Amino acid sequence: MHNILYFLHFRIMRDKYDFKHIRFHDLRRSCATLLYENGVDMKAIQEWLGHNTISTTMNIYAHLNYKNKVTAANAIIGLLPDTKKEPAPATN
Repeated sequence: MHNILYFLHFRIMRDKYDFKHIRFHDLRRSCATLLYENGVDMKAIQEWLGHNTISTTMNIYAHLNYKNKVTAANAIIGLLPDTKKEPAPATN
């Protein structure tokens, strides 16, 4: 019953102030992602959201943004051997 009041209050406030139509759950997802993007430890985010397991937090809530994807790709590129060799001559 207590959780229902949060959802109802959120819906009333959203409609009253003409906010974009989002679900209450979307706020949790956004919170987790923003905390993660700002360097908050995943364990702290798990506790903040009240999850029993960290896998719930990691698998469902924290999504890689574009910046993190680029960082991950550059880390892989940095592990590859140097590819700045002369290109092979074109054959006809």
